[in-house]
Amino acid sequence: MNKIELRNIIREEIKKVLKEDNLTQQGLITLFNKKAKNKELMIFLKHSGKHRSLELVIHDEDQITSNKTYGHGTNQDGHEVDFKFSDVINARIV
Repeated sequence: MNKIELRNIIREEIKKVLKEDNLTQQGLITLFNKKAKNKELMIFLKHSGKHRSLELVIHDEDQITSNKTYGHGTNQDGHEVDFKFSDVINARIV
C-alpha cells in the first residue's frame, strides 16, 4: 500500500467520524445561527430513561450555550426539558 492509498483511506475514515458526530453543541449552535428569524430549531432525542423519542424546540441560543454537556429545550407541553448533547439524533429547522 503506498502513501496515497493510505492517505485516502485515512481521509475516508475521518469523514465518517465527522459525519457521525455532526450534532454536537457546536453543530447545534451553527444550525441555530443559520435559521431564519421566523423559524425554530427542533431537535430529536434518542430514547433515554426519562424520555422516549422526545422532540424539543430551541428558542434561544442560551439554551444550547450555557453548559458544555447539557442544553435545554421546550417540549410540546411547553415545559423546559434538559438534554445531553450526546442524546440528540437529529435536528432540523421548522
